[in-house]
Amino acid sequence: MVDLSEIPAGTPPPGVVPNFVNPESRAPALVAICILMIVLTVPSVATRFFVRLRISKNPGLDDWIGLLGAVFTLAFTIYAIVVFSLPGNGPHIWNVPLSVYMDPNSKYFLRMLFTQILYPVCAYIIKLSLLIFYARVFVTPGLSKAKLFIYGGAVVMTLVYTVLIVLTIAFCARNPSLIDPNGSCYAKGGQVNWALSGVNIFSDFYTLAIPLFVLSGLQMSMKKKWAVGGIFLIGIFMNHEGKEECSGLSKRGESNVATFLPNVKGIVAERDSQFRDNIDLSTSDNCLIRPEIMELCRASFESTLSEKHFSYAQGITGDPDCLEAFATFFNTYFNPCIPVKSSHCITATGAASCMDALLFNICDPGDGILLPAPYWKGIDFTFKLRCSVTPIAVHVADISSTLTDALLIALENAFTSATCPVKGVMLCNPHNPLGQCYPKSVLEGCVRFCHMHKIHLISDEIYAMTSFPSEDLPSPVPFTSMLSIDVGSLSCDLLLIHTIWSTSKDFGQNGVRMGCTVTQANQELAMAHGLSAINLTSSLSAVFVTTLLTSQKLPFLLELNSQRLAIAYKLLTSFFKRNNIPYIPCNAGLYVFAKVAPNSETWEGEATIIQKFKDEGVLVAAGRGYHVPDSEKGWARIGFTLETGRLEEAIKRMQRALDN
Repeated sequence: MVDLSEIPAGTPPPGVVPNFVNPESRAPALVAICILMIVLTVPSVATRFFVRLRISKNPGLDDWIGLLGAVFTLAFTIYAIVVFSLPGNGPHIWNVPLSVYMDPNSKYFLRMLFTQILYPVCAYIIKLSLLIFYARVFVTPGLSKAKLFIYGGAVVMTLVYTVLIVLTIAFCARNPSLIDPNGSCYAKGGQVNWALSGVNIFSDFYTLAIPLFVLSGLQMSMKKKWAVGGIFLIGIFMNHEGKEECSGLSKRGESNVATFLPNVKGIVAERDSQFRDNIDLSTSDNCLIRPEIMELCRASFESTLSEKHFSYAQGITGDPDCLEAFATFFNTYFNPCIPVKSSHCITATGAASCMDALLFNICDPGDGILLPAPYWKGIDFTFKLRCSVTPIAVHVADISSTLTDALLIALENAFTSATCPVKGVMLCNPHNPLGQCYPKSVLEGCVRFCHMHKIHLISDEIYAMTSFPSEDLPSPVPFTSMLSIDVGSLSCDLLLIHTIWSTSKDFGQNGVRMGCTVTQANQELAMAHGLSAINLTSSLSAVFVTTLLTSQKLPFLLELNSQRLAIAYKLLTSFFKRNNIPYIPCNAGLYVFAKVAPNSETWEGEATIIQKFKDEGVLVAAGRGYHVPDSEKGWARIGFTLETGRLEEAIKRMQRALDN
């Protein structure tokens, strides 16, 4: 489990080291500003109301609404003072441990939600009071257009703010813990926040601009008109400057934060919520040969680690010894048509980083990649975060036909109907989440398809060594690597073919962060891949992986992994059979795609059973996140690569959920 107390909540600027001990905080200054606001607001509002009530003796509707706005503003300001005194509010985000935001006991998200609701209420009431004030002060019988702008603005503003406030509450206040297994609350809440920001900006300008519109029709000297107009022009200018400098993020950064950060926080918080002893079957994490891998890791550092490994790697594309070990491994186990050389290999910090580097160099922002669906839900994050590439789901008529020739027709249809330039196809073989392998004929068809359209073909083979004997598939389709396809005999261009593999899944080491891309005829792309400094791998990871891939124990480890996968798979699928739960038969991978809500006709029905499992302390991945068609509701991806006792406990808990 990652120690969140050691991870900064945000990425620090270059050269800046996170300071969790005594970071500089803006909280005192912000509290002082809030106190100053209270000091200025109370007497000014009291004075205005005293004059209107006791001297003019004619308070208008704008006065009463203004008073209500002042009350809400004071409440918001006082609450802000309380919030600023809490951990995580004040220092730069990179000086705050992620654990501060993730701690369920802190109710951090609940407090933030309260501010998200209270702020637009304050903004709306204040702007409404201003509009009604304009109607009283500025509008005369001859200014019909001004009336239209003022009263029309008030009506539209009332409707829009009401809808957005209700949506904020509906999407993200329905669950007191603010934990949403599908991330829909956070995704929708983020969209509502963006909408609120836009409405706030527009309504600010609208409210400040109306007096300028009506000034020409007022009976006053030009000097006074310029004076009044200048006041509101300054307000418009300051409002614009405030909006420009509020976050300091680029548009890309703001988009990423709004889109992905709430989902990531939700997932992490979920794993620590309610059940402190949650059993996570939603993550693809292979624990079955951990003891043996641990022993090998210790031995590798004792026998191989030297001072040179504390320096930068010598090559652009990775540690030379590690690259040679990868090449030998591929030549031994992937049956390549053309022998893999170390010069064909580029290392990166995991398979996802390999994807990122490839996409960054073959796609422009807004381009698309075709992916047979269902597909790994992390693809959306990986594609969009840095590269701004659009994943295009390719659906066949039935999930069980995803790995058949029907896919080739679906690819053609998706390519033709795509609304953005398509730069490639990405396959996951063995498939995630279906746990089966693509037939060689389908792989060859994909090669021809990409050659015909002059687009790239990326084969993600991160589960290549997870095949196991399965009673459900006595004659399974064997794993065929893209490296073993004779691209030349198909009269296709090897320049467009790229293969990705990582040690993460086959050897149960997600945390080691070592992936490899193989491109055998595109050295320019290989160099571009390697030049991405973000992909530099750790020398310590290189030492261990080199030892692992060249170890004499490697055949034994692969066979042991296969045996234990078969046992764990049978244990989980026996539970499905006892409960008449349909599932996709597997002979590869670390999970099963099962229809846990077989009669569900709505996404809510699927979410209900996922929630029941979670209530019993078992986390599984909802099928909706894997981009299944709308007709395929009720699925979940459930992992089985835990220690036997842990998996048995998870099955007991899921059985309780079904029985209840």
